[in-house]
Amino acid sequence: MLKKVLSILGFITLVIGALAIYNVEATAVSEVPQEKTNYTIKKIVDSYQGKEYFTKDYIDEMFEAMDARNVSDDTKIIADSEGGLFCSTTDNHAVSKTYDENGNVVEELSLDSPKATTVGELKEALYEALE
Repeated sequence: MLKKVLSILGFITLVIGALAIYNVEATAVSEVPQEKTNYTIKKIVDSYQGKEYFTKDYIDEMFEAMDARNVSDDTKIIADSEGGLFCSTTDNHAVSKTYDENGNVVEELSLDSPKATTVGELKEALYEALE
């Protein structure tokens, strides 16, 4: 009887252990870092991937141009619907509005939006996309 109880307890322990390991692995797979799913990063990486000009030199030149304008890695940046980038060197809470020919707002970008990222995060994602 004691052997039967110990066998059952051993089996239950193995099942619980296996479920715990599976749960940890499933959680790790489902937790994609924010920078990989961020709107701006996805929009820019997707627009560059597969393009002939998308090289390390291209990325270097892009961010050197930003550095020349005092845009640091901590500066917030957001992509517009066309894939352009908007940032402000003086105000990380800036808002940009795009109007149609009738004066109606067709797009409003806020650097406080979850769609925004930082220049450093975008730079890192672009270099990773080259790998």
